[in-house]
Amino acid sequence: MNRLYYMDALRSVLMMLGIVLHTSQIYNPAQVWRVPSNETTMLAGGLVHFIAQFRMPAFFLVSGFFCAMTLQKYGSSLFVKIRMKRILIPLLVTGLLLNSLQSAILHFSGSVLFNPTKHFLEGGWISHLWFLVTLLAYFATAAVLYLVAKKQVKWLVQTSASTLMRIPMVLTLILLPLLSVAIFALSPLGFPLYSKLFFEIFSVYRYVASLPFFIFGAVIFFNQGLLKEFSSVSMALLIPLTVIAFVLLFWIPWPSAVPEIIITAVSVYAAALASWVMSAGLFQLFQLFFNKKSALWTFLSEASYTIYLFHHVIVITLGLIAVKLGLPPLLGLVTIIGLSLLLTVAIHKYLIRNSKLLQFAFNGR
Repeated sequence: MNRLYYMDALRSVLMMLGIVLHTSQIYNPAQVWRVPSNETTMLAGGLVHFIAQFRMPAFFLVSGFFCAMTLQKYGSSLFVKIRMKRILIPLLVTGLLLNSLQSAILHFSGSVLFNPTKHFLEGGWISHLWFLVTLLAYFATAAVLYLVAKKQVKWLVQTSASTLMRIPMVLTLILLPLLSVAIFALSPLGFPLYSKLFFEIFSVYRYVASLPFFIFGAVIFFNQGLLKEFSSVSMALLIPLTVIAFVLLFWIPWPSAVPEIIITAVSVYAAALASWVMSAGLFQLFQLFFNKKSALWTFLSEASYTIYLFHHVIVITLGLIAVKLGLPPLLGLVTIIGLSLLLTVAIHKYLIRNSKLLQFAFNGR
């Protein structure tokens, strides 16, 4: 299999978009983040909604793809050794060091009072690293299944891929969001969908909600024809579907007579539709423009993990300063995003890359 350079580029951009997303939360009119500014802008709110619809779904698609590739290449035992070290060590070091520093900064700024019990025993130290916990759970599940039922798993994947190949991809994109509606329906049926386990570190909802994207990512690894179909749907179809999804999600004036459960189900479907369609569009764009070896993308791919791990505490610190100085929202957005990107890239280039200890601690290498 030829190396798909655009996958590395896409993964890098999705990681770095965390800076844009979390900076935008500072100036989001909803004011739901740790550092809310009194001066807000609809642009920030729009960026939050737009990025959130595709960023993590597309990331889990890519993660499922690379999970399947690594499992096939190394087998379960070596896969666990490689992936667990790559994820678990940076998760623990960043969560217990950087995120504790982040909590201390918020405490002394007066934004959020530090609660040791909530921080250490109720999952507070996880913060933005929740996706690493979910990835660990996916990797563990995949490794066990591959170890005990390799033939059955491959048969199921190949059968699923063959079935999907017989359906027009645009129809598949319209049908896949029904999985999210089905997941939403689990809670009324008694499934503990919104439970948190292991000192509230592991979210059942996050594991289940992102699972279709992760599985589909694995499926398209084993069937390159399906990957080609997924990344070549006409933009003339993807763009209208995205618009329809956002209209359903944000701009439908529902009559009061419509039951709340119907409104919620439609919202769940619309959000998932936007995620699938926008992810397909991203795969297509990155395949067209970034599927070649590049020194810049090689570096950014290598640095993206560091950027994500360090950006949260930096965005919060710069956000507190920007709010204190009363920077206008647009100036604050540009300044915090730019400085956060520069600082995290510098941390990787001049610190992480030059220290084996730091590479192990923050990159699991």
